[in-house]
Amino acid sequence: MKHERRGTMPAIPENLDDYLTEAQQQALVNIKRFGWSLAFVRRLFFQHPLVVVVQANGKRYGVLNENGTIDLDACVLREEQSVDEKTPLVGVESIRV
Repeated sequence: MKHERRGTMPAIPENLDDYLTEAQQQALVNIKRFGWSLAFVRRLFFQHPLVVVVQANGKRYGVLNENGTIDLDACVLREEQSVDEKTPLVGVESIRV
């Protein structure tokens, strides 16, 4: 059995709006029309939350930046990892939604 690193915290917090900027909230509404949804929010100590979105087919992930852009190069998923164990990396390319 794998160790759950987030403990008892849900992948998506109940008080989601407390973690998202207005631009991120609006972007989430917009990207749903294109088959994207919120995968999880990584809440790190003393850092801004990391908002990860996923395409409907589960093959593409991105980080939803504070300004509402999606950074498609910011996430990688190793074969042995589950979605909740996704490792964020610093990316260079963003798209505006």
